[in-house]
Amino acid sequence: MFPVITGAAGSLGRAIAQEFALEGRSLILCDLKSVDAAMHSVRNLLSTRSITAVTGDITRADFPSQVKAALGGRKISALVHTAGVSPAIKDGKRIFDVNFTATRRLVDALAPEMQQPGGVVILVASLGGKLVQNYMVDLAVKRHLNGSRSPTLWALKRWPYTAYSMSKRCMQIYARKMVRPLAQPSATGPGGVRIVTVSPGVIETDMTLHYASRPNLSTLVNSGPMERMGKPEEVVPVIKFLASEGASYITGADVLVDGGIIASKRRVLKNTAKVVMKERREKKKAMKKFEKQERLRALDVKGKAKAKEPPIHKEIEE
Repeated sequence: MFPVITGAAGSLGRAIAQEFALEGRSLILCDLKSVDAAMHSVRNLLSTRSITAVTGDITRADFPSQVKAALGGRKISALVHTAGVSPAIKDGKRIFDVNFTATRRLVDALAPEMQQPGGVVILVASLGGKLVQNYMVDLAVKRHLNGSRSPTLWALKRWPYTAYSMSKRCMQIYARKMVRPLAQPSATGPGGVRIVTVSPGVIETDMTLHYASRPNLSTLVNSGPMERMGKPEEVVPVIKFLASEGASYITGADVLVDGGIIASKRRVLKNTAKVVMKERREKKKAMKKFEKQERLRALDVKGKAKAKEPPIHKEIEE
């Protein structure tokens, strides 16, 4: 068995690599940053197996080719995709491109390299995907996946936090869309590849701890019955199970590992996207009203100034 793990330099990716190493698996570890720390921790657990590092930007078109080169003709037993960025980068387009566009390109490119049958694609999505889940958003996502331009999706991608949630929702719906193509026989093999998403809640990772002091994060955490953040070691066993033979009948599912936040706050979370968009519309409306008032005021001032000017009399020769 030969797993490929993206985002291996992060807290969750590194923990997954360590768990797979304990099972005696050879690994390919991928990340934008150096994966030396992850490789060192894995080698301490199992020094006799092959560990290959792939360092590169997942958004680059040639990244899948880098992974294929590292495979050396071997087949992937599990593609565990944890790579992603948070809203901290403040660039909605970049967030969407990393979290979803690059994910889709990677899965499409590596599908022929999967072990057939028995291979599994595990995409780490997020609780955020559930925050924007509603009929209109899902319809926009499906239009995007089918190659149609979606004004709704385009609008939501403009802001970092909605772009993050939308990218994760796209991932969840994309996994469902790929269930049949991966399971059916094709020119590259007999099929039988599964695909699932795992949606963690607020987990103590390097990415999340950056926001630990923010009130909205603590509010979200405390809204769940456990009233605490989760830990990587509480997510890893779920991923390990989904990659095992014991999960051979599970495909197209989204496994929520959020400490019960969605279950206890479903109505509030379901309407989050609507509230955000309403605030945006009200702000835009207020700005237009302000700009109109400023234009009218400028015209009024100009009119008064013109009224004060002495009249110009033309001399009429008689």
